[in-house]
Amino acid sequence: MGGSQSTLSAEEIQEHEANTYFKASEILEAHLMFSKLNRDKDEKLSLTEIQKIDQLRHNPFSERMCRVFSSDGSGNLTFEEFLEMLSTFSVRAPTDVKVQSLFLIYDFDQDGFLGKDDISEIISRIAGSDDHNADSSVFLTPSEIEHVAEQVMQELDIDRSNKISFYEFSKVMEKIPDLSLRARIAII
Repeated sequence: MGGSQSTLSAEEIQEHEANTYFKASEILEAHLMFSKLNRDKDEKLSLTEIQKIDQLRHNPFSERMCRVFSSDGSGNLTFEEFLEMLSTFSVRAPTDVKVQSLFLIYDFDQDGFLGKDDISEIISRIAGSDDHNADSSVFLTPSEIEHVAEQVMQELDIDRSNKISFYEFSKVMEKIPDLSLRARIAII
């Protein structure tokens, strides 16, 4: 539904309004963006097409975000998946929805927990020397990343299980002021 059609029906718009945090005008704007990016006019935007969006191109987690929101894990998104991703990180999405999605994005090995390897990957993407680092002025060596990951694990792993559960993660996220505004993609 909606996929690569040039327009959305009134019923489709109403359904998307009921299932997202967007108004009709925002849904139409997202659909227009999807259509413009979808050069081959198939049912899905490729990861490459999605990463042409400035706000995602420079996000060190954009590939992982797309993989989490794609039903098949490929990172290629249907219009509905694209809209869900944008809606989840919109200004009106509740903080708990954003926290749940952030946890899934940060769980690189998809085991339902954040382990030391996941934390190291997060830090590496933010402050490492690889292609994901959006701010090249911040750089940590692999040993510094390892040290920071160990510190994060000590601080967040409340039950000392050597992994961070969603509960432990959400307790930390509750302490971040304005998380709902910080965890957003301002595309529409």
